[in-house]
Amino acid sequence: MKEHYKILLVDDEEEVRKSIIKKINWEEEGFLVVGDAENGVEALEKIENLNPDLVFTDIRMPYMDGLELIKEINNRYPLIKSIIFSGFDDFDYAKEAIKMGVIEYVLKPVSAIELTEILRKVHKTLDDELGKKRDIEKLRSSYQASIPILREQFLNGLIHGNISKEEIAYALSEYEINLEGASKYIVATVHIDDMDSAIVAKELIPISVKVNLRENLENKLQAEIFSMYSESSITVIAGLPDKMSKNYINVYTFGGDKGCRQSHRCKFDYRAGHHCRRHYKASPVIYTCKGSTWV
Repeated sequence: MKEHYKILLVDDEEEVRKSIIKKINWEEEGFLVVGDAENGVEALEKIENLNPDLVFTDIRMPYMDGLELIKEINNRYPLIKSIIFSGFDDFDYAKEAIKMGVIEYVLKPVSAIELTEILRKVHKTLDDELGKKRDIEKLRSSYQASIPILREQFLNGLIHGNISKEEIAYALSEYEINLEGASKYIVATVHIDDMDSAIVAKELIPISVKVNLRENLENKLQAEIFSMYSESSITVIAGLPDKMSKNYINVYTFGGDKGCRQSHRCKFDYRAGHHCRRHYKASPVIYTCKGSTWV
């Protein structure tokens, strides 16, 4: 189905506007004339309400001529395309308009055949631009949908030491990862020993555990929670304040209760210092060992 684009027609002569509108089967060519105006001032008012894709304008008009109108359109509505139609003696003005980015310059009087050919050319240009915009939107939507997966891949790579300094700086910002600026870090894991539950479906258990962890850690520690290797193994990277012992991670993670342990049979484990490096191969770029803490 042909895409339909909205047109605003601008000319100070009403008969000219009516004649142009009657010459063409606009809908058949993929256009809708949504309005007309007799000068640039009126045109700008109608553009605000009608939001056209294309403006056909004469050059010589009272109050605000076509060149001034195009300049205002470019400043206020850069996505709207402009076409000039005018007499032979306005060619110097037309050259200036072309410099301002009009997509066509049409000499009056124009026949229905000539105007139809111009419209088909313009329609193809608009279709090409719309297709590119839609492709970009699809790519953007696809990228946004993949961000949770990319976050987990980055966090897994981070604790295995596979990420460069440049990649770390980019990912922390791009994926909105809350780990920057802590004085020391700790890596902890929660193992779900039994994925069978009479309370929730099997595939919801890891989600339930992650929600439990996020609720308990929120506003208490800089922390990121993600799956490692399998959904039954959930990892926490936490940034600790200067005077906080790594032992507090246990209390913070479970919020002082045993709900997660009892309902899902979770086993909590954490590693720090050399012991942590041996188990998780944590990135030497991010962590430097001093005794039993990451700093």
